[in-house]
Amino acid sequence: GSRQRMEFDVAEEVEVEWEWELKRSGAVPPGAWIWWEWQLTDTEGNSHSTERQEMSVTDDRHSWRSIEEDGIVVNWYSGSSAFGEATLRIALESRQRLSEEIGVVSDEEIQFWLYPTAEDVREAIVVSSEWAGAVAFTDYNIMIISLAPGQERWAAEVIPHELTHVVVGMASHNCQGGRLPVWLNEGLAVYGEGAVDSAAESRLDEALQAKELPPLTALADGFSAYGGAAGEAYAHSGAVVNYLIDQFGPEQIDALLRAISSGSTIDPALEEVYGFDTDGLDARWRLSLGYQATPTSAAALAAAEATPTPVPTMALVAPPVAASPTVAPPPTSTAPQPTAPEATVSAGRPTATSTEESVEVIAAVTPTNLGQEEAVMEKAPAAIPGDEPVEDSASGALLWVLVIGAVVLAVAVILGRVIQKKHKSRT
Repeated sequence: GSRQRMEFDVAEEVEVEWEWELKRSGAVPPGAWIWWEWQLTDTEGNSHSTERQEMSVTDDRHSWRSIEEDGIVVNWYSGSSAFGEATLRIALESRQRLSEEIGVVSDEEIQFWLYPTAEDVREAIVVSSEWAGAVAFTDYNIMIISLAPGQERWAAEVIPHELTHVVVGMASHNCQGGRLPVWLNEGLAVYGEGAVDSAAESRLDEALQAKELPPLTALADGFSAYGGAAGEAYAHSGAVVNYLIDQFGPEQIDALLRAISSGSTIDPALEEVYGFDTDGLDARWRLSLGYQATPTSAAALAAAEATPTPVPTMALVAPPVAASPTVAPPPTSTAPQPTAPEATVSAGRPTATSTEESVEVIAAVTPTNLGQEEAVMEKAPAAIPGDEPVEDSASGALLWVLVIGAVVLAVAVILGRVIQKKHKSRT
């Protein structure tokens, strides 16, 4: 949520305005519900809160289409009905697989909002990261994804990954500050994708053989800012989660999430469910692959010196996304009586009226889904053979300008030489 204290000079009628800076509270996705109210306090300390009002955040720049089945809603504006139905099928199948293989069940509505390009995603939620192609808002059970018709392979990867984040967020949600470590959150999402990335597995094996793989504890709060190390961290996290499920079953994962949901941090939760902590898990996983139980001092040192980032090249639980739009319409508050004012909130500019010498107004705007204020970001889809490419209109226009300019210059040079030869022949 967000609160802002506002003061104004004495007058029979005053007008105050407050702009919600989302850079502090985090971006709010389309489909989310927010509420707001005004709190009026006079010089005598008398306080009055206006009636709370709600609104749904919408992106009215596009003509949206929607399809819903069994608690999953898909919204899109680019593509045919078949595109929306195919996306819904992937989401339903992914959720069923999560229930069967991880033991995590979702009973709340989940929303997908599909934009055809990564740029459209960034504009919708004012994300600064240029590579961001998908964001999971686990507090709202909403996913914003860059997905266009023809990108079936990307859809098969990103939808299960994002859905896992949301479903796991439901299972581990708590009001006591307990959070999943990044390696567990991302490891479960990698497992949720289903298909194994053989290239990532090879890089992970190379790091283990070279004794350069950092300890699992180094992946609790963030991954490296560098693409190669971030990819290795995803592979490491996914492999450890796969080990847990293979060795102890999906039921134990559900028990682990419930322990965290009750307020436990990761090590006490692991001890309660499995009988070992994060270091113990890392050691058992390495030994199961035939490597030494603990990382070398060089690998641990490298992990300590690495600069973690909340936004790596693929997906990572991040702090509130930097943003600074204004949520419209802003609330309005009027208070004709200072001691027991009758106040209303409407979709206009915020105002307050009083005859007291000084009145303090506090505006509060809060998402209806309060939680850990997390957002999970995904990279934009890479070019996939057979998929329809998504062109960058600005770079494409620049390329054409350069090409046309080069052609004009070449023609000018040729004409100049022809005229020069004619001139010489005449002389």
